[in-house]
Amino acid sequence: MWSDIPNNVQHRWLEEDGHVSVLHNPSGFSNGNTFDYQGRQLSCEHGNRAWPAMSPTAPSHVADRYNGKRLNSPNDVVVHPGGAIYFTDPPYGILGDYEGHRASRS
Repeated sequence: MWSDIPNNVQHRWLEEDGHVSVLHNPSGFSNGNTFDYQGRQLSCEHGNRAWPAMSPTAPSHVADRYNGKRLNSPNDVVVHPGGAIYFTDPPYGILGDYEGHRASRS
């Protein structure tokens, strides 16, 4: 599974038959994808300034603020075996409309 950030789409490759298909469209300009230890997909979303979107059920944003401030462009997510989730929050998804939506930094 991977993200095509500028086109706002997530794709997946199916090992069984080797084909590629669309997983999510739109994807919230997602970047930084992984799975937790329950098998749920976690995707940081530049467009929604939130992390993670859980799927394949309806997306649910877990966090979009820290200490009352909006996240910038959550990215690069990893899950610790103990359950903690770590991610980066660079500004480049809000610097223009190419990988998200232009917005002011928090």
